[in-house]
Amino acid sequence: MNNEKLLSLLTLQLTHVKQLDKLLNDETQSLIDRDHELIASLAQSKQHLMKQLETFDVELSSYAEQIPQSESALALKGEINDQLAQCHTKNLENGKAIELSINSIERLQSSLIQKRSGNSMTYNAKGKTRSGSSSSGYISA
Repeated sequence: MNNEKLLSLLTLQLTHVKQLDKLLNDETQSLIDRDHELIASLAQSKQHLMKQLETFDVELSSYAEQIPQSESALALKGEINDQLAQCHTKNLENGKAIELSINSIERLQSSLIQKRSGNSMTYNAKGKTRSGSSSSGYISA
């Protein structure tokens, strides 16, 4: 692999990282809008991009030791690392928002179960609440 090929791969990798950044911005907006279908679609796209980035990493790492890196290659690597750090931060923020949403839904579900079952409430092995009045969902007379 020559320096031109290295620059080409790094440029392609930077393009993919920028796409990931845009995807994470879209994911943030879809979390705000509560667009669950779009969130699922974006998660699949994000996973696909991450696999592509991993492929580039493997190819680049196999040749990184063999060729001297020019200043332009080092500058591209720095820009890629900066973009990846931003993507990592955005992904953590989105993950926290998703986790908070799941916790809210679980609290709401618990409140509904408690309201429906009155005071006869039990807990399963994982500490989740469930109605204690019936084991199969049917109420016996």
